[in-house]
Amino acid sequence: MQKMWGANLSASEFGQNNDSGNLPGKINQDYFYSTILPEYQYYINKGLKLIRVPIMEERLLPSLTGTLSTPDVDGLTSMLNMAEQVGAKVIIDLHNFSRYYGTPLAIGDTTLASFWSKLVPLYKDHPALFGYGIMNEPNTLPGGASEWPPIVQSVVNAIREIDTNTYILIPGYGWQSAENWVANNANLIIKDPSNKVIYDAHQYFDADGSGTYPNNEQPPADLNIGVERITPFINWLKQNNFQGILTEIGIPTTVPAWFPVLDNVLNLINTTDELVGTTIWSASSWWGSYNLSLEPYDSPTTFTQDKPVMSTITKYSLATPTPVTPTPVPPVIPTPTPTSTTPPPPTIPAFSITGNVSITSDGKGNVNFSLTSKAS
Repeated sequence: MQKMWGANLSASEFGQNNDSGNLPGKINQDYFYSTILPEYQYYINKGLKLIRVPIMEERLLPSLTGTLSTPDVDGLTSMLNMAEQVGAKVIIDLHNFSRYYGTPLAIGDTTLASFWSKLVPLYKDHPALFGYGIMNEPNTLPGGASEWPPIVQSVVNAIREIDTNTYILIPGYGWQSAENWVANNANLIIKDPSNKVIYDAHQYFDADGSGTYPNNEQPPADLNIGVERITPFINWLKQNNFQGILTEIGIPTTVPAWFPVLDNVLNLINTTDELVGTTIWSASSWWGSYNLSLEPYDSPTTFTQDKPVMSTITKYSLATPTPVTPTPVPPVIPTPTPTSTTPPPPTIPAFSITGNVSITSDGKGNVNFSLTSKAS
């Protein structure tokens, strides 16, 4: 798989918090599904061709016993259609923090599997679909980390009953922290009959790893802080022969002191075979002055004025992949089988003679023949 570079395209998860907040909320007032074509084209032109779309379960499925919300299905479908139009791929990301209306998931709870069983049939054949991000940042379940693997396995089983082709992204327990992956997810070994799961981690580089970067926080002297935090996740992937992705990394996009940290992380992603790519946090025309916003200064109108961080990102996302040139194999020239060069004996035509033959001798040892004949 060629390395995939992308961005989160937020807004459909806005207007809520981890304890359910304003849910479901009002579409196009509390949240919206972005259908601004120049926005999609802007990120495609930057080489960011993988779009992670955060959604909320309570909006798509307001009641567990009810049906999917038509306005929200239409909104999500419009985002996939827009992505298809510009040649992008989409991760549908359930941005619910392992909760539904604030209630944590539990082993045996069919809430999550039921949701995906209803959503998957609508999108499994969509040309823009890349994968299902089955949950964003699961955390603080009543039974702790041990509850997470069986919940995930039940969701994978449910999806595979409907869709055997699409990638499923497996988020790690504990906010998906790459740094703490081994401590929280050593036993997150999911069985997939299609063998198309990708383990999904997040990592931020500020002091507490929250991604808030408060008070214009500056990077530490160690500019490899990001590399060091992501390495435990990579080592776990290598140990288990798995593929992984980082669907959230991010820095303050207007603070150049952080750019070398991001550069080192992107280089690590680019050179690590076990990582299929990343989607950077975050894009949205609704972000305003948010310090991690990738959105250009002139969004949502002309999309021409890049945030300073974009040059660091495009160093990788717009780089021409190095083609793999196969070693030429010399042609096999067959050795001819030796053949005899001795000419065959001449063919002497058969003939018969009829007539009279006379033999005479001169007495000195000489014999004369005379023939009166007719050849035939």
